[in-house]
Amino acid sequence: MKRLATAALLIAGFAAIVPAASAADAPCLRTRGIDGFIENTDTSVVLTQGARHWKAETAGSCIDLGKARSVAAVSRGACLKAGDKINYEASFGGIRTCKIGSLTYVTPDAASN
Repeated sequence: MKRLATAALLIAGFAAIVPAASAADAPCLRTRGIDGFIENTDTSVVLTQGARHWKAETAGSCIDLGKARSVAAVSRGACLKAGDKINYEASFGGIRTCKIGSLTYVTPDAASN
């Protein structure tokens, strides 16, 4: 019984000193892996890669992004990040571009709520 209590205290102590997962620990969203988009508005779009989701908040309002027919992400590096761009086909035709202000990985627990 004392061993179990000691082990529980050690685990609790270790958990207290280990930092929570940060944005840097989130999975990389490679532009080639994006297979769809959902929940788009004029200020954000959720990009999908299989069952995983990333919410891209735009750096301001993007005309007609909420009614986009298609979306393509353009990255300057291996992983999509803030400062990269989203190209989208507007409902009235033509391709528009919008800058990503922030990109947040939506954990599966949060997505199911």
